[in-house]
Amino acid sequence: MTDPQVLRNAILHDSRPTLGRLLARHALWDEAQSTLWIDLTPFNAALQPVELPGWERMLIWRGDPPPLPTWAPLEWPHTPAVNSWRKQIPTWVIETLERLPTKGQLRLLYLSARYPQMLELLDKMPVLAWRLANAQLDEHQLQRLFPQPRTEMSALVGWPEDRHAVRFLQKLRLRRMDEQMLEQVETCLADPDIYLPASGLPRINSMALTLAAHFPQLIGSPLHQSLARQPCRPQQCKQMKALLSDAMALAQWLGKPIEAIQTCRFLVDVEALYEKWLQEGLQRLQRDTQKNHTKTVWKKVGDPPHLPRGWQSIQTLKGLVTCCRKTGHAWYADAHTLLIQPIAAKTPWTAALTHQNESWTVSCARQKGNQPLDPEQEAQLNLLISQLNQQR
Repeated sequence: MTDPQVLRNAILHDSRPTLGRLLARHALWDEAQSTLWIDLTPFNAALQPVELPGWERMLIWRGDPPPLPTWAPLEWPHTPAVNSWRKQIPTWVIETLERLPTKGQLRLLYLSARYPQMLELLDKMPVLAWRLANAQLDEHQLQRLFPQPRTEMSALVGWPEDRHAVRFLQKLRLRRMDEQMLEQVETCLADPDIYLPASGLPRINSMALTLAAHFPQLIGSPLHQSLARQPCRPQQCKQMKALLSDAMALAQWLGKPIEAIQTCRFLVDVEALYEKWLQEGLQRLQRDTQKNHTKTVWKKVGDPPHLPRGWQSIQTLKGLVTCCRKTGHAWYADAHTLLIQPIAAKTPWTAALTHQNESWTVSCARQKGNQPLDPEQEAQLNLLISQLNQQR
């Protein structure tokens, strides 16, 4: 039988959403004590309840900080008890915390209630507040840090001690800060050639951040300025990244200057430019193959795999041209890949595979309209890759 204390510690450090849904059903709100009690007896009758102080209690907290679990109660189901606990928290605080990663949520909430400086930081630079809350700092260290310039706070969490880096953080306006967005923030702050010019934008939304992290050549361009002024659309970041990657690769293949992309004001302008270059590339490809009297443009990519039933590879110029036109993608820009596609797909899509270290991987995949694959298509492709690598 599991020791009760070991089990309790395991529960307190388990932040899985499934556990959160279960804990919410066993929560009880104590209005007089401003405390949310979590009953753990369903796990073991010997376990004592866990107390989560309410916002009003956090505001007047004195003494040692409360022992807080790693849970994220703001993500829990809205049961009556949880709703009563949430009701005390200012709406803007809840909305800000819900945009941040759930790690350290309770500690950040407590520090924001306990210290006005942290509450202000949560308002002005929520990402920095989140990093401080998750840093290995006790409250005495934080108290000594609060009066210091924010450049010192930035340096303490591993970011540059630079006012431009702080300005970059101040300009961030993200609807949701997931792990991917955090990685992009880290990428930008690791390079002054990125965060310094990016800090001059009017604001940095998810699309402007994604562009800065992946396409530093385009920072400050009319396109970047335009994206920064548009509504934050995190769901479009994947499409934008794919489009710009394709446009940059095709520009290099055709020998086009990057200024042609930099001067675009909107993504639709980039799409139109890419379509124009796609047709220009197809014409060049056909001229080159006729001049060289060849029927294929592909170099050998590993040993040709045996494709399962329902799949085909593209080897000829005619097949390549047809594929480019159906998907709207310049597959000819990288001749060191193996092109494959499903034979009977309702929506045309193609994937380019590379072979390294005796393993097949996907370098690019696009469907009709040069769009990234949808989840069902991605699942089919992942299954195919697994089958191909089992042939080794």
